[in-house]
Amino acid sequence: MKHMVQALAAAGELDCDLQRELTYAGLRAAENGFQVTDTGVLAAAAAVLIAVGTWRFRERDLG
Repeated sequence: MKHMVQALAAAGELDCDLQRELTYAGLRAAENGFQVTDTGVLAAAAAVLIAVGTWRFRERDLG
């Protein structure tokens, strides 16, 4: 039983280390501040998707 608990604890620590290494630094805005380029790309992508959706909605064929 003791070995199983130690193995699970080690796996949990490994999981936390991997998660810390694989986390995108841009998601930590409170620590790193906002990345202007990333924010601009997301805003542009949102604007394009909204424009395309609006255009498709107006051009729909209902009958």
